[in-house]
Amino acid sequence: MTGLNNKLTELKLDFMARELDRVIADAAARSLSPAATLEWLTELELEGRRSRSVERRFRLSKLQAKHGIESSQSRAARMEAGESSVCLDLLARTLLALGASSDSLTRLISLQAESHTKNSIQ
Repeated sequence: MTGLNNKLTELKLDFMARELDRVIADAAARSLSPAATLEWLTELELEGRRSRSVERRFRLSKLQAKHGIESSQSRAARMEAGESSVCLDLLARTLLALGASSDSLTRLISLQAESHTKNSIQ
């Protein structure tokens, strides 16, 4: 199947090319029709592309956030770990870098302040 693998790769159907031999062997063992086998291969390709797209967006958002935050690696690591010692300005810059609006950030801080005030009165 090397010829077919090469053609799938040339068509940029990488996931289909990678799984071709396994899927054909499994399809033969299950007596699947050619159409069902092709559907299975295309589903694997679609799943792989979706997964790669999500990973790419995640890496891009982390990269954009990293450049937009302008913080030290240790401060960013503390924030990712959920440490309470992270200061408010770092959290605010991070949210803004990730696309939050300043209005939504203001509302969030107001809600937290109200909640804190209510809890301290009780």
